Amino acid sequence: MELRPIADDDQGRVARLFARCSPYAVYLRFFSPIVQLSDQQLAQLVHVDHDCRDALVALRAGEIIGMASYDSRADSRVAEVSVTVEDDWQRHGVGTRLVRRLMALGADRGYDAFVAHILPENRAALGFVRNITPSASISCNADGCEAHIPLLRAIC
Repeated sequence: MELRPIADDDQGRVARLFARCSPYAVYLRFFSPIVQLSDQQLAQLVHVDHDCRDALVALRAGEIIGMASYDSRADSRVAEVSVTVEDDWQRHGVGTRLVRRLMALGADRGYDAFVAHILPENRAALGFVRNITPSASISCNADGCEAHIPLLRAIC
């Protein structure tokens, strides 16, 4: 498996990733039932500045099987993070590798924390956050859950 930054020419590969995901997996990612991502949605996912907005992809045989991205909040050192892994590749370490690499990038770029919005029924994502970052705090209410994931800078 190869991990790399997303590239502008990945739009077709990202479209195919979401087409291979189950409707429920897409719902958990976007909090809405989406049959097919629009060109605008795909462009938003793919075209990043690799600073305030960034994304990493995991590839297998030239196809994207997972992606993790962050989008900074205005005037903040906090960024919103999201992860999508193709159903067949879930629980194989793809998300863990993507998020750990993305956390390192975010910390290197001066972010203090990532925030993830998670539907309460998404027990797998809640467990994933607890496993990858035991220091994360998770709060839930009727609208959903929010995980606050502190980022640690490497000390040289």
